[in-house]
Amino acid sequence: MKKNTYFAFIAIFVLGLFALSACSKDDVSEPLSGNASFTMKVEGESWHASITSMLTDEMSDGEQGDFRHVFLGGSREAGKDNIETIQMFVAIPSDKFRNPKGTYPISLRTETVNFATALFSRGSTAYVSRDPNDQEKSVGVLEIKDFEIGQQYVAGQPTGTEGYTRLSGTFHVALMSTDDPDGPMLKITDGKFDLSEGLNVED
Repeated sequence: MKKNTYFAFIAIFVLGLFALSACSKDDVSEPLSGNASFTMKVEGESWHASITSMLTDEMSDGEQGDFRHVFLGGSREAGKDNIETIQMFVAIPSDKFRNPKGTYPISLRTETVNFATALFSRGSTAYVSRDPNDQEKSVGVLEIKDFEIGQQYVAGQPTGTEGYTRLSGTFHVALMSTDDPDGPMLKITDGKFDLSEGLNVED
């Protein structure tokens, strides 16, 4: 498996931000998957996503074996021309696929099984789940509490592979600003997600 770099993660984050911020209730091009929610507190302020998404991808690594890479995303409009986005990635080994319940430390270990990664944007500033002094140190925890498994769809078409059609749990994390790595960490608490596969727009 090709190892991602710190800068590659930022690139993925920015692309995801544009993709989510470009969506609206009028131009969603794929079926909505039903009710979903992504909430948290950012430095004590309540945060609620208006657009959420989830996707499960099959991956393989010579050292780690087969695993599922799960993407969890949420975004909201926070004022004129200001989009805030949270993205989380969880690497679940194949032997836990049918029962992923449990805790996953959050760090910047890219695509490392049994770990999660978190990325957040506020305006033009990006934050990543990295300790300024130790990239592999855990800075939070994600817990999966419930799940459903079924057929995966892309643009309404079945992919022929199984993935999570619903995933719910909690998380908390402290994130480092990419603009000011030596500055204070952004604290996210009381995180809760109950997501369904695909793209969901709140009514």
